[in-house]
Amino acid sequence: MKEKMFRKFSILIIFVIQNVMAKECVNQEVYLNTNAEKSRNNVHRRCDRSDFFNFDASKHVVFYYTKDGKNYSKSPPTHCDKGEKVLLGIHGFCDEVDLKEKYWMYALMKVLLSTDEYKYGVIISYTDLCCNFLLVRGRIGRSIGDYLSNHITGTLGLRPSSVDAFAHSLGNRFLSYMADDLRRNNKGQLNKIFALCIGSPILDLGLTGLHGDDARTVVNFISDNYNLIGSNQPRGDVNFYTNPHDRIQPGCTSSDCNHEMCINFFLASSLQSIRNDKDKFIYGKCNPNRNCPAADSSHKKAGPYASGRGCFCAETSACFPYWPKPTSS
Repeated sequence: MKEKMFRKFSILIIFVIQNVMAKECVNQEVYLNTNAEKSRNNVHRRCDRSDFFNFDASKHVVFYYTKDGKNYSKSPPTHCDKGEKVLLGIHGFCDEVDLKEKYWMYALMKVLLSTDEYKYGVIISYTDLCCNFLLVRGRIGRSIGDYLSNHITGTLGLRPSSVDAFAHSLGNRFLSYMADDLRRNNKGQLNKIFALCIGSPILDLGLTGLHGDDARTVVNFISDNYNLIGSNQPRGDVNFYTNPHDRIQPGCTSSDCNHEMCINFFLASSLQSIRNDKDKFIYGKCNPNRNCPAADSSHKKAGPYASGRGCFCAETSACFPYWPKPTSS
């Protein structure tokens, strides 16, 4: 009981600090950043072709395990039941994993693990493959997806139905390959996927990639409203469109920032859900895309507990925690 009360108090403190920081968001494009732009500038390297002719995913994929979202180890937890719920996180192309407070995966994992819903979390890194997008997206990506499938069912001994995952950009492609391998080998289906800014069809060469059949529930957060870098297609069961009429998100000045705002919206909605604010982060039924599935309600609360079907829209302020207002268009 004391541990739960302490955890709730910690979450409240985190929220208060973030709320204070948000009041000074002038020239702050996003609250949390991926390291993708830094990596493209500083870590980008020529592809070593020998790496790809006989590609071995185990040499390039690194797993970081955590039970509290703060302390990480490369050794998987022991004595875990295959039915215990686990949360996976996968970054986008060229995003350099940095397990510190301001890094988006660290912050998001810490918040989601504080719900007591998961036994542990796993951050999955493939940073050293920052060299050839099309190659990594294609054949190499499928190899990574197959490797992840074997890792969770073999090495970790988990039931896919007990696994949730969140991914940004290209990371969603790997989840799709992973889900495909689970299907082909009759291993089961992931429970829930939080898809954050799925890679654009322009880069993804058509409407391939992550879709609603890849998990029991796919929750899709969209902040790339004009297909600049990320997809604006309703690929999830439930799809949250934020500021759908804005080419560039409030507070942003670039498409890169646009492509990262979905992370911030998901983090903010997760904090509100944990605080049990029932009237916060509510989106209204809308139809911004002719491919939208029929909505099952007039309004939907965004966040880690989102479920159901349809497309839902909201307009926000430029500052964290954004305070969305439902809109029907």
